[in-house]
Amino acid sequence: LQSASEAKFDFVVIPLCKRPPADKTMPCEGKYEMEPSTSSDLVLDSKTWSSAVVGTLSDWIDPDSAKTVGQRDYCRQALEQELDWASHLGIYGIVLPPPAGAHCELY
Repeated sequence: LQSASEAKFDFVVIPLCKRPPADKTMPCEGKYEMEPSTSSDLVLDSKTWSSAVVGTLSDWIDPDSAKTVGQRDYCRQALEQELDWASHLGIYGIVLPPPAGAHCELY
């Protein structure tokens, strides 16, 4: 964060959640268990979260492209939990993954 500030950047963009290991397949049904990318919301003070951090949601989230009701529900759970985490942190902004299809009813 300090390097970004010294380089005159206004904010940094970080993923809000940890990515699964490359050899692990992402579950697509069941209960979503969010794992934050930071060990604690206290890593930064609230002023820094709200003025210098933009978070990205998991890029696989797309309720509209899900093939089954279970997959759609899983994507919705992930979207809700990650947005709730972003709200809790009070971050400056959120980058959503783009919808894959032409229709965006659930986005």
